[in-house]
Amino acid sequence: MRKVTEETGSAADDNRVALARLQLIIGSMAATVVFNPAMAVLLAVALTVPGSPFGPIGWPDMAAMVVLQLGLSALTWHLMRRYETVTAGDAPRVERWMILLQAGLSVGWVLTAWLCWRNGHTVNNVFVTIMMALVVLAASLARAAHMRIMLTAVLVQSVSMALLLTLARGHIAHVMLASLPFFVAYVILTAHGARRRVNAMVPARVRPP
Repeated sequence: MRKVTEETGSAADDNRVALARLQLIIGSMAATVVFNPAMAVLLAVALTVPGSPFGPIGWPDMAAMVVLQLGLSALTWHLMRRYETVTAGDAPRVERWMILLQAGLSVGWVLTAWLCWRNGHTVNNVFVTIMMALVVLAASLARAAHMRIMLTAVLVQSVSMALLLTLARGHIAHVMLASLPFFVAYVILTAHGARRRVNAMVPARVRPP
C-alpha cells in the first residue's frame, strides 16, 4: 500500500510540475505581445528612413510587416487571457495550442525577414540575419521551461530561415547558411542551460513543504 501511495504521489508531483511549466510559458507570452509589434515598428523606421544603410525598403512591405506582427500579438494576447488559469485536465489541449501559437510566431518572424530582405544588399542581409538570430535566441530562452515549445520555436524559425538563405542570391547569404547549423546548436545548448535552472526551480515551487 505504501509503495502504491508513493507512486501515486510521484505521478501527482510530475503532473503539477508539467502544469507549472505550461503556466510559465503562458506567462512569458506577455513579453511577446509587447515586444513583437514594438520591434516591427522600430524595424520599419530603420529600414525606410531616407538614406538608411539597410534599405531602401518600401512602406507597403513595412506596413505588411507591422500588421502581421500586430495580428500575431493580438492572437497571443487572446490565448494568454483565455488560458490564464489552466487545470490539469485542460493541460494537453492548452499545450497543443501553445505549440501551434509558437509555430505561428516563428513563421511570422520569418515572413518579416522575407519582407525586409533585399537580395545582393550586403548590409541589409547581415542586418536581417542578426535580427533573426536575436529573435530565435530570445524565443529559445523565453520558452526554455517547456522542451517541445522551445524546440518548435528554434526549429521552425531556423528551417524557414535556412530556406530563405538557400533561395537568396549573393555570397553573404550562402556564408550565413553554412554557419546556421552551428548557431542552432549553440542556441539549443544555451536554452538547455536555462532549462536546467528551471528544472531546479519548478519542483520546489509546486511541491508542498
